Amino acid sequence: KGVVLMNIASLLFGSNQVVIKQVSAAGFDDFSQLLFRFLFASVPLLPFTITGLKSKQADLMIKASLELGTILAIAYLMQIIGLAGTTSARGALTSTFTVLSVPIFAGMAGQKVPWYTWPAAGLGLCGVGLLTNSNGSFTPGDGLCILSATVFGYHILRSSNYSPRFADMILPFISMQITVVAVEAAVFKGCYTLYEGAPDGDWGRVAASVPDQFSHAPWGPLLYMGLLSTSLPLFLEFFAFQNVSASLAALIYTAEPLWGALF
Repeated sequence: KGVVLMNIASLLFGSNQVVIKQVSAAGFDDFSQLLFRFLFASVPLLPFTITGLKSKQADLMIKASLELGTILAIAYLMQIIGLAGTTSARGALTSTFTVLSVPIFAGMAGQKVPWYTWPAAGLGLCGVGLLTNSNGSFTPGDGLCILSATVFGYHILRSSNYSPRFADMILPFISMQITVVAVEAAVFKGCYTLYEGAPDGDWGRVAASVPDQFSHAPWGPLLYMGLLSTSLPLFLEFFAFQNVSASLAALIYTAEPLWGALF
């Protein structure tokens, strides 16, 4: 059951690469994209966030959510910026670096890593190296996508560590993580807006451009990203960790480039 759920999550995450490119092509800036993606993901889950805050494990859940949510915010922001400088297919392929980062992080944390993980990861990396070296030279966007995949790998490891502690509070815990990303994305967007107006101090111009930008926003893709390729796969992933190890999850995620290429 856990393996099936993880494969569904891999499919949904893979579809995300194409949708991010569509939203970027519509002229939506990176910080707005991150903000609305997680705002849409967090609003339907607000009741579960409140449940988590009222639970007996609230203190531990808040601490864990701040950690995992911040990791996610960094990873997703790097992914969005990286995809602006590469193709969605290559972005999906570079995401397989997660398969190597997870067992490395797991080994550093003292966890036992199955021997077959290393040759599988090595073969995956060789394939990624060959494929990303085609159709153009290596770009900074590819590098950011690789860094993003590495950070996602660390999130997978930390999620697998926290999962047994919140076995009965999965949805509230996921909801709290998504809310943390939405709040941090709002802070990112606010700082970016201030930075835009800083050179000439023309804050009125910056404020006046916001309604126009949002009036042309690709709301359909943003809703898809928030609900179907963010909150749902994160929930499936965390639920699957009840009986799937982080190393096995990383191997399953090697199929993500295939789904990304198909979409």
